[in-house]
Amino acid sequence: MRSVRKVFVVATAVFASCFVPLQAQAESGEVPASNTAGQSAAGRISVGGGFACVVMSGSVYCWGENDGGQLGVVDGVNKSTAVKIAGISTAVSVAAGDNHACALLSSGRVSCWGTNAEFQLGNADTSVNGPVEVGQLTDATAIASGTDFSCAISTSNGAVCWGASTRGQLGVTIGTTGGHRHEPQLVDGLRTGVDSIAAGVSHACAVKTDGNVWCWGTATQGSLVGYLGNLTSNFSELPVRVRVSSGGAPAYVTDAVSVSGGSGNTCVLRSTSGIYCWGTDSYGKMGNSTTGSLDNSNVGTGGGTPWALPVLAIAGQGASSFSGAVSVSLGDEHSCALVTGATVKCWGQSVDGRVGNNTTTPNLNYPVAVNALTNVAAVSAGANSTCALTTSDTVYCWGKGTSGQIGNGALLSATTPRLVSAAANPGVSLAAISGRSMTSAPFSVSATVASGATPTYSSSTTSICTVSGSTVTLIGPGTCTVVAEVASSGFYSAGSASQSFTVESALPPTVTTSSATSIAATSAVLNGVVNPNGAEATVSFLVGTSPTLVGASTVESKVLTGNTSEEVSQKTGTLLEATTYYFQAVAKNVHGTTKGDIRSFTTGRPIGVSINDAAEFTNKKTVVVSVTGPSGSVKAILSNDGGFKSSETFDLVDASADINWTLLASRDERLPKIVYVKYISRFGTTSSTPSSDDIILDTTAPVLSTATAVATTAPATAVSVASIRAAKKNGAKITVKAVDANSGIGSVEMRSGASKTTTSIKYVNPKAKSQTLTVNTKAKSLQVRVIDRAGNPSPWKTVKVK
Repeated sequence: MRSVRKVFVVATAVFASCFVPLQAQAESGEVPASNTAGQSAAGRISVGGGFACVVMSGSVYCWGENDGGQLGVVDGVNKSTAVKIAGISTAVSVAAGDNHACALLSSGRVSCWGTNAEFQLGNADTSVNGPVEVGQLTDATAIASGTDFSCAISTSNGAVCWGASTRGQLGVTIGTTGGHRHEPQLVDGLRTGVDSIAAGVSHACAVKTDGNVWCWGTATQGSLVGYLGNLTSNFSELPVRVRVSSGGAPAYVTDAVSVSGGSGNTCVLRSTSGIYCWGTDSYGKMGNSTTGSLDNSNVGTGGGTPWALPVLAIAGQGASSFSGAVSVSLGDEHSCALVTGATVKCWGQSVDGRVGNNTTTPNLNYPVAVNALTNVAAVSAGANSTCALTTSDTVYCWGKGTSGQIGNGALLSATTPRLVSAAANPGVSLAAISGRSMTSAPFSVSATVASGATPTYSSSTTSICTVSGSTVTLIGPGTCTVVAEVASSGFYSAGSASQSFTVESALPPTVTTSSATSIAATSAVLNGVVNPNGAEATVSFLVGTSPTLVGASTVESKVLTGNTSEEVSQKTGTLLEATTYYFQAVAKNVHGTTKGDIRSFTTGRPIGVSINDAAEFTNKKTVVVSVTGPSGSVKAILSNDGGFKSSETFDLVDASADINWTLLASRDERLPKIVYVKYISRFGTTSSTPSSDDIILDTTAPVLSTATAVATTAPATAVSVASIRAAKKNGAKITVKAVDANSGIGSVEMRSGASKTTTSIKYVNPKAKSQTLTVNTKAKSLQVRVIDRAGNPSPWKTVKVK
């Protein structure tokens, strides 16, 4: 947080009236219509205590130091490029103080922002940072801001001031302990006829229509000429008239046009285009080739005639008195003047390059030309930097820049003018454009630009559309993008806006089905390539186990737009393991539906072990062990015992294999046979926990004890044993009695002869000791046997049908 400096800031708008007076309109309360472009330019730029502001198209932009919210953003962060002050759109001039600023609005009202500790925002709430309008002030024509106070010219009340008053800077009798005032105070004796007003560090001055200059406040180093004429005082709460003689009958300044206040010094622009200055001459800021404190005890000379204060500034080293001045602006320890020919001269302290002539000479007590600066419309000197506004609305700054006050995006000082970054957005806006088809006629577009610049139009997709002037012509289907843009101008950066819309081709989508990926045991990713052909297209996949996709399910994917091919993917839901699936990509738009080719994939097996495809029983010692290891597995170790005392190692392909394996027989065939598997990764590591599966090895045939058959009428749904049904009792009821201790009875087989076709019928309850079956047959005898669930058959028995 920087300490409050003894800085100044010169009047503004009164930089518009300060240097080239605004003629007040007594009744309307509006900024006078007669105010020329050159006059209004003077009030549009103002440099304060480490920050600067400019008016552009009614908006205010500021940059630099921001410890008090003087940039309109209460974040305490300095800004090296301009930021827009929110809520202000009708500003005509601006005045920057130490850490506050005010804008004169076209309505005659004044809006202020920044620090409000001394009510300098014209508001009694010290927590307010603004912008807020100054109360009871509706007809202002000019404004000026000092360290912690501000002043204005009111058409109905003359000079008014508000803010800090402890140093007499409000121009009314309050006293040094009077504190501050948030309501504008009427400056004593200056109720009418005020043409120009300025504010310094803690004093203010005004020029009346008769060319007289009046000052009030505290002039620590002699800014109140002659210490009020008695050589003893430098403080006055009430305005005193500036003299030009120290003895005899008083003589006063009578040809002043405008005034500017600084830090312990004051200058006026004379009607002769010369400059009068008085006060401290530290660093040579009198501009008359002297250095010292000029007051009534140190009489200066000009043109051979004795002068008290003021003294005449000169035009340059060894030159005569200043002539051709258009305006003058005082900073802290340096001063600048706009001169005929639209150039700028500065003098005083040159530390940090604030006089702009590419030097840091400690002080220059005569004006020097600022380097490479032409077409200047207004200039403003601040605490330690200077800025100029050109006739083309560009802004240049020079001097100290460590807080960003140069405005060029850097935190560096500059000894010559630097262009302020064109941070103001021109505000280009282009309305949305609805979709078209290739049958649409050419049409026009129109953009709005807040800065008032005229936009140009173009197409960034010339294969889809072209633009001539503001007319858009469609060339082909796809996405057309129209761009409206303006070039940089003045304080505004280049800007653009664009709108895209779809041009449809009136064609259905183009679809290709791609191979499935990420195929796992229970899922896969279905893929395809789709071109919507300019119209919004819905993409889905059909997937099922039928090669023709009969009864297939639909898997939704996504919605596509545009006119280019795009890959689409969608993961399936839960699928069956080790099953072949068929799928197809499908896309639909308003012009039709297109289907891609049918492709297939087979789901994998889950990680683990399966014997004979997870069978429960087998009658053979040799089985097929299906092994699937974790990703990266290259070998499998199989064993019939969990301790792997006896094992074999097999290679895996894609982490899986079907391996022929021999089970170990045991006396009790009811006990399951377990196969254990460990996996070896490509890095050579072996899994610590084995996978396993079991199966019952049953090599013992079932026992068919009896089988009987009687003729009966069989329903049409009964199984046929013979190929021809009997005319009457066309069936047989067969009862079998059988047992299998290991795997249980799985089915009953019957045939009408050894060379006849065998019919198999499921045994309903594997552990049941008997089952009765009804079959269609004309045979008088049948052969019957049972098969256990491991596949072992009993001998055939011949049964007579009775």
